[in-house]
Amino acid sequence: MPDGTRILVLDDEHELLDALMLFLEGRGFQVLPTTDAAAASEMIAGGHADLAIIDIGEHGLRLLREATTRNIPSILISGRPVIFEIGGIGDVLQKPFPFSALAERIDAVLRRYSPMMIR
Repeated sequence: MPDGTRILVLDDEHELLDALMLFLEGRGFQVLPTTDAAAASEMIAGGHADLAIIDIGEHGLRLLREATTRNIPSILISGRPVIFEIGGIGDVLQKPFPFSALAERIDAVLRRYSPMMIR
C-alpha cells in the first residue's frame, strides 16, 4: 500500500523531521514534510495528504480536527505525556518512539482507512 501514499509530516524538530522523511521514503511513501502549521493546514485543505503525522505542538489538535473533517487519518506524536491522558483522539505515539512502532501504526491506519482513501 505505500506506493503512492502521501504522508504529511508536521514536526518542529528538524532532526526528527529529516529522520522521519528518510525512514518513510525508504518504505516507499511520498513524504510531505513541514515545520509550519499553516503549510500543513494548506496541504490538508487541498487534499494533498492521504495520512498525516502531526506533532501536537501548538497547533496539533486544530490540525487533527482539520484532517478529521477531510477524512484524512492521523497519527499524533508528542513529547508531552499529558496528551496521553486525553482519551478518544486516535493513534498517538509518545516521543521518543522506535520507528518500528510508527511503521506498525501506519500499517494499521492504512488497513483501517484504505476503503475511505479511494478518491
